[in-house]
Amino acid sequence: KYAGGKVASTSEALKYTLFHIFGKADRPEASRIALLLTASEEPPPMARSIVRYVQGLKKKKVIVIPVGLGPHASLKQIRLIEKQAPENKAYLLSGVNELEQRRDEILGYLCDLVPDIPVATIPSQIVQVTMSPQLLASPTSLHSRHMILDVVFVLEGSDRIGEANFNKSK
Repeated sequence: KYAGGKVASTSEALKYTLFHIFGKADRPEASRIALLLTASEEPPPMARSIVRYVQGLKKKKVIVIPVGLGPHASLKQIRLIEKQAPENKAYLLSGVNELEQRRDEILGYLCDLVPDIPVATIPSQIVQVTMSPQLLASPTSLHSRHMILDVVFVLEGSDRIGEANFNKSK
C-alpha cells in the first residue's frame, strides 16, 4: 500500500529489510539481494543510519542494488550505498517508465550474481556401434542450471514518486 510522505525513509526501509526480512529467514544456499527503488533524498539526521544498515546487510551477505528514479533521487545517498560492497551496483533512471525499459539489464545483473548450483547428473545409455564393436559411445552427463535466490524489492514511498508511479513499479 502506498503510504506517501514528504521525504524518503531509506534507512527505515533498509532497517526493516535487515531485521524483518533477512534477519528471520535463513537460507544459506540462496543468494540474497535487496533492490531499493528510491525517488527522493532522506534528510541528513535520518540518513546517517543508511551506512549502518547497509553494512548490516553486507554482514548477512545481502547485496543491495539502489535504483534512483527521477531527478529528485539522491545521487550522494545512492553512491554511498553502492560503495559499501563491490557487488552493490547503482542504477540511475530518469523515472519509473525507464525501469521497464531497463528491466532486462537489471535482471541480467541480478542473475549474474547468483552462483550455479550443481544438480544431479543423469548418465546417458552406453550404446555399442555395430560397425566397430570396439568403439563405445562415452558416457555423458546432462547438466541443468539451477539458481536459488532471495530477492526483496524495497519501494520508497515518498511523494516524489507518487502513488501512480509507486503502483507502476510494483
